[in-house]
This record gives sequence, structure tokens and C-alpha cells, in this order.
Amino acid sequence: MSRECNVLFVYSNQDVAGISMAKYLIDLLNMEKLDAKTFKYKDYLLIQVDQDIIFTDGIEESLDINPNLIIFLSRHSSTAHIKTLSVHVTGNPLEYKEYGGEKYELAPTDPILMRTTLLNIYDYADRINLTKEYTVTMEVTHHGPTKIYAPSFFVEVGSTVEEWKDRRASKVVVDAVLEAIKNPIGGIPSVGLGGPHYAPTFTRYVIDKDYAVGHILSKYVLDKINEEVLRQSFKKTLNADTALFDWKGIKGGTRRKLRELIEDWGYRVIRI
Repeated sequence: MSRECNVLFVYSNQDVAGISMAKYLIDLLNMEKLDAKTFKYKDYLLIQVDQDIIFTDGIEESLDINPNLIIFLSRHSSTAHIKTLSVHVTGNPLEYKEYGGEKYELAPTDPILMRTTLLNIYDYADRINLTKEYTVTMEVTHHGPTKIYAPSFFVEVGSTVEEWKDRRASKVVVDAVLEAIKNPIGGIPSVGLGGPHYAPTFTRYVIDKDYAVGHILSKYVLDKINEEVLRQSFKKTLNADTALFDWKGIKGGTRRKLRELIEDWGYRVIRI
């Protein structure tokens, strides 16, 4: 019989930021150590894996755990070395699967909990002036794992070893997630379409307005998207009934085709 838990936290022993966040979580909750890689607090489990967490497809089955939510604690890497605190959903909208998961497959997510986490990260970071150093942002859907059954999302600290070891950043992100789980804020579950990788338009709409954006398909992806993946972006964003179009971030011809298709499926389209 599978072990039941409310929230499964996952981190890799290869990931400096994940280790930093996990250590803070263990200390904060005084988690019980069940074995060398497993910690427990009430209905929360924290699991350490040996591989990079983008390659943890089928983790629920392999661990024989049935969670209601999965939170991946992760580093963020950037060649520009931008300091970031970020959240995003996982999935491979195209055929490439070098970074985990299966091609043309998206993972399910809870946009309300992810929005609440992002709002909390921004609030907590701002309180300690960390927003002067770090950019708080969403990212588009761009890597694995994809074969996940419970709603999930990544929380990340980036982009160099200095930030990965920054206990202030780890504290902000972990505190934000824990508060989101206890007190979700709400919002309009939506899918984001268009724009660049760091999704500034969607981040702004999540923070400043009432939208809870789950999957985000970038401009690059939309130029090559197939209908099945587009359908998945709505079906796997829990309760999504709205498509937010980053109007200037989608080519005109692609935009018209997508709008007709999405409205035919019965979803609302909003130009932003």
C-alpha cells in the first residue's frame, strides 16, 4: 500500500540550493529523520534523491508515495548570473527531452498554490530588502520531470553558488511555500501564452492582479506547438478556464490561429 502524505518535498544531493532549502526546512519544522534520505513532519515528507530532480519522472511510483502536492526545491542556473527567486511548472512542450521528462508532455500543477507562493516570496523578500538584490519571477514551462501525477511546481534560487548558499534566500522561499500551503490566497486559474523565458508580463499579472498562471508556453514554443500539448496546458493547470495572451509576445499569424482554437474549446482569451 502506498504511503499517503499531503506534501512531498523533493531535493537532490547534487543541488547546493536544494540542500540549503532542505536543511532550513528540517531545522524549522524539527523534522523526524526516518532514514538517510527521508524526513517527516506531520503529513509532510522530505525526500533526497541522488539524480538531478529534473530527471525524477515516476517519483511517486518509485518511492511508493501518494502525495497531494509535490514541491521541488531547486537551484536556478543562468549564464547571465542574474540573482533570482523563481517558480515554474515542468513539462516539455516540444520534442526535446535533454532536460528530463518525455517529449510533448506536461506535468500537472496547482496554479493557486503557485501564485500564493510567488506572492509570498515577493512579500517576504521585500520585507528584508532582498528584492533589491534578487528578481522575483515566474519562468515558462521548459524541463522535466513530466510523468508526475500530483500537482507540482519548482521553487528555485539562482543563479550562482553564492546565491545557492544564501540562507536568506532559502528562508524566504521555504517560508513562502509553507505559508502558501496553509493559506492559499486564490486567483483566476490561467494558462500563459507568449513572451520570453522569464515571463515578466505574466509575473506582473500574477503579483499585481488576480490571475493564477500555471503553464506558460513561450513565444518560441508557440511557433512550433501542436494541439495536444496546447490542450494539456489547460487540462494540467488545475481549473484553468482562461488564456492570457502576451499580445506583443506572439507572432500575428500564430496569435490568430491560437485564439480561434482556444475559443473553440470554450476557454476565455484575454489580451494583456
